[in-house]
Amino acid sequence: SPELRSDRDFVLRVVQQQGLALWRAEAGLRADREVVEAAVQRDADALAAASPALRADRAAVLACVRRNGHTLRHAIAEFRGAPDVALAAVRQDASALQYASEGLRGDR
Repeated sequence: SPELRSDRDFVLRVVQQQGLALWRAEAGLRADREVVEAAVQRDADALAAASPALRADRAAVLACVRRNGHTLRHAIAEFRGAPDVALAAVRQDASALQYASEGLRGDR
């Protein structure tokens, strides 16, 4: 229901169980850093449902990749090529290296 999709506490509880439920949340909650971080901790693909502004927020994306390195897959190109963001993702899960920019993957 529209009421539940805009109920922050309800959405937060739901995304903690099923991260991709973020797609069904109202737009304001998809821009809420705490809600998005909870969603990506459950499912890295949830970052794709976050608002464009949040996906362009370096601190927010850094926090997300620290919770789930595979979130790097849905980061904007600038962040996939940023050494600090990519390193944080790889520290969380080494297999996240595959989502770093080609330039960083070749940087030995």
